[in-house]
Amino acid sequence: MYDDTTEARAELPVDLEALRSQQRRWVKGSIQTARKILPRLLAGPWPAAVKLEALVHLTNNLAYPLLLGLLLLPLLAATTRGEPVVAAWTQAALVVPGLLPVCVFLAAGQRIRGRKHGLVRDVPAAVLLGIGLALNNARAAIEGMSGPAGEWERTPKTGSGRRDSRGRHYATARRSAGRAELLLAVYFAVVAVIAAGAGRWLAVPMPLMFLVAFGWVGASSLRASLRAVKAGRSSPTGGRAGHSAYPRSRGRAPGSPPTGRTCAPWRSPRSRSAEAAPA
Repeated sequence: MYDDTTEARAELPVDLEALRSQQRRWVKGSIQTARKILPRLLAGPWPAAVKLEALVHLTNNLAYPLLLGLLLLPLLAATTRGEPVVAAWTQAALVVPGLLPVCVFLAAGQRIRGRKHGLVRDVPAAVLLGIGLALNNARAAIEGMSGPAGEWERTPKTGSGRRDSRGRHYATARRSAGRAELLLAVYFAVVAVIAAGAGRWLAVPMPLMFLVAFGWVGASSLRASLRAVKAGRSSPTGGRAGHSAYPRSRGRAPGSPPTGRTCAPWRSPRSRSAEAAPA
C-alpha cells in the first residue's frame, strides 16, 4: 500500500555529482540483490508471473550497459554509405520506442499529481538527464555483476535546508569528475559535424541530443567536484563519494569519527529510559 499523505523529511542530492553517487549506489545495489536472490527465487515454487516480475524488476538496470552499445549508432548513421533515409529510419526504429514511452510515463505521472505547467520543459530535461547518467549507471551495473560487494557509498550531504546544520560534510565528488561524459560530448559533436558535412541532416539530431545530455551531466559534475575540492570536501584519495574520510570499524557507523573504543549497539530513547528507571 502506498500512502502519499505520509511525509518523511530527507535531503535530496544538491548537485549532479551527489546525484551520480546516489544513482551508482542504487544501480549497483539492485544488481547485487539480483545476484543474491534471483537463483533461489527462480528455482523456488512461486508462480511464473511472480518470477518474471522479479526478474524484470531486479535486472532492469542492465539496460544501461546495453545502452552504451547504441552510442556507435550515430557514427554509423553519419558515415555508412547508402540512402540517408534508411539511416534516419534505423535511428527512429531504435530511439522512438525507447524515448516515447518514457516521456509519456513521466508526463502522465505529473498530470496525475495535478501538475499542468512546465511539462514541456521538464520531461525532455528528465530524459536528457537519464541519457547523461547512462555511463555512470552502466559502470555501476557492471561492478554489481562481478567482484566483491565493496564499500557502501553514501550520497553526499551538506545539511541543506537546516539552519542549525554545523556537522561535518560527507566526502563528496571525485576530483575532476565528469571527464568521461565530456569526452563523449566531444565525440558526439564530431559525429554531428561529420554528418552535417556529408549532407546527412537526418542523422544530425541524434548526436546533438547525446551531445547535450553528456555535456550537461559532465559539465555539472565537473563543476561540483571542483567546488568540493575548493571547499575541502572532496575525497583526499580521489576516490568515490562514498569513501568516508574515516575508516569503518566494528560497532561504529560508517563515516563517524573514531572514538578510540567500540561503541555500544544503538538503543532507542524509550529503551534507555526503561533501563534507567528504578525497579
